[in-house]
Amino acid sequence: SPASPQDFPAYGVTTGGDDPLSQALRALVDSAAAQERQIALLWATVDKLVARHPQDADCVPADAVRTGHFEAEKINAIVGK
Repeated sequence: SPASPQDFPAYGVTTGGDDPLSQALRALVDSAAAQERQIALLWATVDKLVARHPQDADCVPADAVRTGHFEAEKINAIVGK
């Protein structure tokens, strides 16, 4: 017999985490975490270059955001990774 509407688990709220929405959210979290790591490496490189060439320290825009932390663990806990 077909499942009743009450038996259908909505996407994004199942505990198994195998529904398409949860998979997409986990992929986005992983991608954002990888991008944050790459940005951190780029900033480290900029810092080294500026240390070697202090006359070029103004190459970094004043409004560049150098701090911040993507909380992948927190989001993964919400998504159910």
